[in-house]
Amino acid sequence: MISMEFETNNWIWEGVNSPQLFGLGGIMILAAVLGLSTSYFSGIPIPFQPFYWPDLGILHKKKRGKRPVRVYMDGCFDLMHYGHANALRQAKSLGDVLVVGVVSDEEIVANKGPPVLSMEERVMLFYLARILSSLKHMDGDRTSRNSSGCEQGDADEKTLAEANDSPKSQLSHFLPTSRRIVQFSNGKGPLPGARVVYIDGAFDLFHAGHVEILRSARQLGDFLLVGVHNDQTISQRRGCHPIMHLHERSLSVLACRYVDEVIIGAPWEVSRDMIATFNISLVVHGTVVECNSKSDIDPYATPKSMGIFRTIESPRNTTSMSVARRIIDNYETYEKRNLKKNATEERYYAEKKFVSGD
Repeated sequence: MISMEFETNNWIWEGVNSPQLFGLGGIMILAAVLGLSTSYFSGIPIPFQPFYWPDLGILHKKKRGKRPVRVYMDGCFDLMHYGHANALRQAKSLGDVLVVGVVSDEEIVANKGPPVLSMEERVMLFYLARILSSLKHMDGDRTSRNSSGCEQGDADEKTLAEANDSPKSQLSHFLPTSRRIVQFSNGKGPLPGARVVYIDGAFDLFHAGHVEILRSARQLGDFLLVGVHNDQTISQRRGCHPIMHLHERSLSVLACRYVDEVIIGAPWEVSRDMIATFNISLVVHGTVVECNSKSDIDPYATPKSMGIFRTIESPRNTTSMSVARRIIDNYETYEKRNLKKNATEERYYAEKKFVSGD
């Protein structure tokens, strides 16, 4: 919560009693008032400043700040993605006090079907978003109007399409622009002498496991640089095609408060030139891998030879594949839910208009 100091525009007398005010103090005030006029005492300059009279109390003026605007938003925030973060970013300018409600698992089950992520996972992903903000209250399945190109339910729908080898798994409405990327970034580079830590990966279906490993990596230095591999690299090197596209995954990572900068389309191998370019002090990798690598090349051979590589324990066993498995295991439920939303989604894109100040 943002605490604000409330002040008034009224003059406030503190520590002043009647005898002081109307006794000697009254005479002094009268003389001072007369001294302000050139028609009395030839304009004798008698100081009339409250801080000259500590015994009479302090005459001071306090300013009243604007009453803080409280903005509220609630939602499921299941499979927290850049679309959620963009909605929060858009809402940041709407108020001063930011209040967000996360719907419980029980409520989601009763109204939409089982969530992919647990309440604990959803709260973690939301709380650790770089932009903590809120929107006006939304209920039901109404889609919030934003220009991100990603709506609630896109991730699980694309996962189901990928499982069926459907062309829709490659469909994305996201149109990345330089301004959008800047809006998600903190815009700050490493300070001189900062310890730069580098970690790379796919970061597909951004989940609590990603957040935990990024937090662990950030604690090892002063600046966290994250490399996000492109779709082709992941498919060729790991043997599994990502559900979300490169820029979708990059913005999800960039929205995490532990991340300082992202390399969009990072190379598979960490080279000496790359280490020098970004002044990398430490390269880290978690113990949990998303897919079995099909490459015979050790991507961390160079940092290992330089003595700046470290394997860190992954705090969670959660992977993108395990999250995708949760969706596939509830195939029928999610398929029915998505069918109901198709008409709403198609109408949204058909009627979509320019959003000013997005």
